[in-house]
Amino acid sequence: MNKIYRVVFNQATGLWQVVSECARARGKSRSQCDAAGTRAGAVCAMSLAAALMAMGGATVSAQPIEVQGAVWTGPDWGTPTTQVLLQPASPWNLSGSALFVGVGNGQTGHLFIRAGAQVVNGITYVGYDAGSTGVVEVGGAGAQWGMNVDLIVGRAGTGAVDINNGAAVSSLGGLLGLDNGGKGTLTVAGAGSTWTNTGAIIVGGQGTGTLSVHSGGQVSSGGAS
Repeated sequence: MNKIYRVVFNQATGLWQVVSECARARGKSRSQCDAAGTRAGAVCAMSLAAALMAMGGATVSAQPIEVQGAVWTGPDWGTPTTQVLLQPASPWNLSGSALFVGVGNGQTGHLFIRAGAQVVNGITYVGYDAGSTGVVEVGGAGAQWGMNVDLIVGRAGTGAVDINNGAAVSSLGGLLGLDNGGKGTLTVAGAGSTWTNTGAIIVGGQGTGTLSVHSGGQVSSGGAS
């Protein structure tokens, strides 16, 4: 902060001296300096408040497709080989490659497919490794996620898929809680929200599975479940 000085004559020493603007002198009291400082502080405070209000009013648009944490891709029916580090653009077409959401013991992966976004891939694992957690949310009108192989939620880790607000998901088949220790939960909620399978849906293989359909959501399969 800038400081202001002035020159005054010291009668005791008979010398001119450089002093602070608020030093005592004839014709200008300490209270006047304090008042000036208070007014300046008030102006700064009001300017800062206005800037904060302007920043608070700003909004950041969410990405149509967003990945967070341990999200990987790999060859169809293979193992995870490449971590997804950049936010994919819509439509995101993996050309039949596998998608892994939640890879590695103690690791968590999130995939968000929002209104109007499209994702196409091969087999999908949500909660791939033991000790991992995978979460996929497909939400909003026009959000589409298609798989030409199975959707496996809770392979050996913990997986959750939430389909809501008019989103559509399709797969060859569905398995919730595949291996020992695997926990898979899939929820379809809201009018127009669908999970369509050409094959069977298995809820609870060697692990634990939960399928919840409510508030107008729909699930269909072409085989026994």
